[in-house]
Amino acid sequence: MCSAENKSMISVKYNKMTFEYSDMKTVRAEIRKLLASDNKPSEIIVNVPAGTYSSADFVFTAEDCSEDTKIIYQAEGEVIVTAGIQVSKDQWKDPDEKMSARFSPEALPHIKMISLSDFGMTQDDWGKYEVAIGTSNTSKRYDDGVQGCNNGFFTGGKRMTKARYPNGEYDFLEDVLEQGELDKNVRNPYGGSYRISRRTAERIKKWADPNKAWMYGYFAHDWADGSTPVEIDIYNRIVYPKYVAWGGANIDKHFTPFFCFYNVPEELDSEGEWYLDRETGNIYFWAFDGSENAEFYYKADSLLDCKNVVNMEFRGFTLIGTAGAAITATGKNLILDKLVIKNIEEWAIIAQGTDITISNCDISHTGKGGINVKGGDRATLTHSNNRITNNYIHNFAEVFKTYQGGIVANGCGHKIDHNEVCYAPHAAMSMGGDENIAEYNYIHHAVMLSKDAGTIYCGGQWTSRGSVWRYNLISDIGDEGWFPSGIYFDDGMSGQTAYGNIVLNVRGLGFLCGGGREHTIINNLIVNCGSGFVYDSRMYDGFNGQNSFWERAVSHDGPGSMWSTLRDVPYKDEFLASKYPLRAKMTSFAESDPKSPDCPCTPAYSRVAGNVVIKVNYTHEYDPGLAYKIDDPVYEYSTVENNVFYETLEEGGWDEVNRVLRDDSPVYKDIPGFERIPIEEIGRK
Repeated sequence: MCSAENKSMISVKYNKMTFEYSDMKTVRAEIRKLLASDNKPSEIIVNVPAGTYSSADFVFTAEDCSEDTKIIYQAEGEVIVTAGIQVSKDQWKDPDEKMSARFSPEALPHIKMISLSDFGMTQDDWGKYEVAIGTSNTSKRYDDGVQGCNNGFFTGGKRMTKARYPNGEYDFLEDVLEQGELDKNVRNPYGGSYRISRRTAERIKKWADPNKAWMYGYFAHDWADGSTPVEIDIYNRIVYPKYVAWGGANIDKHFTPFFCFYNVPEELDSEGEWYLDRETGNIYFWAFDGSENAEFYYKADSLLDCKNVVNMEFRGFTLIGTAGAAITATGKNLILDKLVIKNIEEWAIIAQGTDITISNCDISHTGKGGINVKGGDRATLTHSNNRITNNYIHNFAEVFKTYQGGIVANGCGHKIDHNEVCYAPHAAMSMGGDENIAEYNYIHHAVMLSKDAGTIYCGGQWTSRGSVWRYNLISDIGDEGWFPSGIYFDDGMSGQTAYGNIVLNVRGLGFLCGGGREHTIINNLIVNCGSGFVYDSRMYDGFNGQNSFWERAVSHDGPGSMWSTLRDVPYKDEFLASKYPLRAKMTSFAESDPKSPDCPCTPAYSRVAGNVVIKVNYTHEYDPGLAYKIDDPVYEYSTVENNVFYETLEEGGWDEVNRVLRDDSPVYKDIPGFERIPIEEIGRK
C-alpha cells in the first residue's frame, strides 16, 4: 500500500520509497519480509503518527532487525505508549454505602470510586493480594509471599499514595520486643513483635479490620526499607509482622525504626490517597485537585520490549504507565533518544548489551530506579561501549526507596556523562565493575531519607579497577535530620579514581571511603558540608578483630563475605595481572598476613592528595565537624599528602553564586598545580 498524504497512517521509508500501513502489527510483518529478502535496504525509517498505542505494538525480537540494516522508529507529534486503563472524570462514581461508612465525614465528600469490573476486569487482573514493597522486603522467604509487580494509580498524572497513617511522614516504634528469626536459611521465619505508641494504638481502634493493614518502614537500618502484612494486638499495643525485617528490627542510640501503616480505608483522609478493595475491585480515591482523569496500571508489560535486537533506534516517544519496567532491552547498537518516561511502577529502563546509547530522555515518577544497564566482560576487560548521556532523571524511587538509583551501571566500559539526576530518597548514581566513567553529571537533592548512604555510591568490590568519577557536581544532599554522604565508596570498594568533583552543601560527609584500596582521590572540592573527608580502615580493623561484628564477619572467609566475591573475578590470570599488577598481588584468605599491604583488607596503594575542604558545619552525627579523618592504617599503607582545609567560604575563596573558586583563591597557592574544575561544562547540554 503506497500513499503520500494520509497522516493517520504509519509510514515506512526505504530506498527512496514510502509505504503506509494502518497498524504496527502490519508494519512489523512487512519489515520482517524485507529483512528476509535478498535485497535488504541499508536503512528503514518508520514514522509513527501522533496517538495512543498499546504496549503490544512495541515488542521486538531478533526477527525485527538485522546487522545489515539500521531501523529507526520515530514519533511524529505526541506518540504515547501505555498499558492499563484510563478513566475520565465523568466515569467516576460516588462510593458505595458499605465503604462510605468507613470514611471520615470530613473526607467522604472528596472521595470517588471506580469499579474495575465495569471495564471487563476480574480479580486475576488486579490481584487477590498485595505485593510487598521496599528493596529489603523478605516476602520471598515465605511460601505464601506474593511476588510480582504492584498496581499503580494516578490522578491528574500524579502518583497516588495508598491510604496510610500517618500522612506524609513516619511513626516510630516504641520498642522491639522480638527481632524475629534472622537465619536466612530458615523458610517461613517468625516475623517478631514490636510495640507501638499509645497514640497510634488509639488511632488503630478506629479501623474496622486492622489485620488487613500493611506496615512499611525502615526497621533495622535507614538504608533497608520493606513492608509486611501485620496482626495487631491493639490493647497490648503489639504488632506482629508476618515478614521478618531484613537484618532484624533494631533500636539503638543512632537509630529508631520508623514506619507507616497502609492499605487502610479509614485512613483515606487526604488528597492523593487511594484504596483498592481486592475482593470487589473497587478503587476509592481522593483525586488531586484539578484532575480530569484517573489511570490504573496493572499489567507488568514493558512499553518497549526489545529482545536480542541489533541496529535499532527509537526516538521521541512518550511512555506512560505500566506495572513493570517501561523499557526492557537486550542486544547491541541500540539507541533510545528523546524519550519521555513517567508514571512507572518499576524501572524506567533496564538494558543489557553493547553499544547501547540512552540520550536526551526525561524520566520521572518511577516506583524503582531510572536507568539500569549491564554490559561488557570483566574477565577480558571488553568494554560495553554503552553510553548514558544528557538525560534528566528526577522524582524516582517513589515506592522502593533504597538502592534504586537514577543511573546504575554494572560490568565494564560504560560511560555516563552530562546527566542531571535529582529528587530521590536514596542514592542517585552507582557503578560497579571495571573501567567505567561518570563525568560532567549534575546531581542534587538526593538521599533525602537516609543517613548511612551516598549520593554517588558503590560498594563491596575489592576487584573493581579503573573506574573514574570526574567533574561531577553533587549539591544540596540530605534533609532535616538526615546526614548522608556526597561520594561514598562503601565496604571495601576499591580501584576508584575520583578527580575534579565538586561536593557542595551536603548535610553529612562530603566524601567517605569505607576501607578500600588502590583509590586515586585528587583535586576534589568539598564545600560547606557537615563534615569533610573520611577514609577509614574498617576492613583492616575487622580482619584484625578490632571492629564491629558485621565488619569482622565480612572480612573473614565464609558465605556472603568479601572473600567469596573476590573469587568471582580471575584477577590473577595473566592478562588481567598485566593490566592491574597490584590487584593481582592480593592474597587469598588463607595466605593473608593482616599486616601485609597485599592483604585485601588493608587500605593500601591509594593516593589521597590535593583535595580541598572549605567550611564544615558540625552536623554529621558520627564525625561532627571534621575536615579530614583518615585512619592510621591508611597513612601507613597509602599516600596522603597536601590536602588543605579552610574554615570559612571567604577564607577558601569560594564564589557562592557561580559555585567555583575565585581566581584569587588561596587554593591555587597552597596546592601548586591544583586544576580549575570546569563548572560550565557540568550538567545537561
